[in-house]
Amino acid sequence: MYRTNALTTGMVALAGSMALVLSGCAGATSTSSAEPLDVETTAEESAPAVTPIANDVVCADASPAALNAVNASIEAEPGGAGVQTLPWATVVHDDELGKWLLTGSFDATDGVSDGFFAVWASTEDPTADTFDAPLEALEGSAEGNSDAPPMIPPYVGPTDMDAAPPAALFCAQERLAGR
Repeated sequence: MYRTNALTTGMVALAGSMALVLSGCAGATSTSSAEPLDVETTAEESAPAVTPIANDVVCADASPAALNAVNASIEAEPGGAGVQTLPWATVVHDDELGKWLLTGSFDATDGVSDGFFAVWASTEDPTADTFDAPLEALEGSAEGNSDAPPMIPPYVGPTDMDAAPPAALFCAQERLAGR
């Protein structure tokens, strides 16, 4: 297991992004006599509403039994990723959904893109060596690349851009980065 402070990481990234966007305007001239822009304060105060990730997200690796279940589901889908299986999957419990989320990364096969994440859900703990529970496809990538049925009711994020809970993607990004 690895524990990280996702909210701090997310806020640093958001502040950095805002600073980059705002710095692009630095060369523009203005006829206003307003005080100079304080990027750090302004970015924090005017940042768009974000879905906060719990301060202490506990990420773990899926057990071999859970990873085998995910890969069996991938291999059983005739139109999915097919021969590409996942070498790892991360696990995080989502209290709001009351489910465990397994996230894996598919490599790009087109030689152009970076690949994509897919997220499955389970009511049983996927870190258990004896994992033997059904999987549900939480979002479109898991649904299109495995034979797992869609999660009912479907996940609905706070915005149209949230296809999966932020903690599930955060854990996979951390794992992919080797942290």
